[in-house]
Amino acid sequence: MPNPLRPGNCAYQQQFVCASYEPLADCHCDPTAPLYPDACPKPLDFQCRPLVTVEQVYYVGCYCGPRELTPADCEVPESFFCNVTYPALADCHCDGPVVSESECENGNVLCCQGSEPRFGCECCSLVIK
Repeated sequence: MPNPLRPGNCAYQQQFVCASYEPLADCHCDPTAPLYPDACPKPLDFQCRPLVTVEQVYYVGCYCGPRELTPADCEVPESFFCNVTYPALADCHCDGPVVSESECENGNVLCCQGSEPRFGCECCSLVIK
């Protein structure tokens, strides 16, 4: 029998935890699961699993644990870049752009994915409405 619980049934998608994700089995809501990087002793250790459904991609089964790749593993730590940044860093690699503040022009500002160490930086426009 398929598990009737879905990520939307938990207070936060990050709290949806399963013993198996393919196929979904023994799923429940874990209110003790971390919701954001700041909930971990080392924010870079915050990790979630993408769960693709017909409706959307959920980030579930979040936990604090050592990451396979960190900025320190890159020859140039600033080149550490993650293609997914919310709610957790995912799909990270060491060949991201290395951008400095001086390269941002026309009112753009330097936006980074992390600050200690600084990584995943790019120039972005700051729009105030």
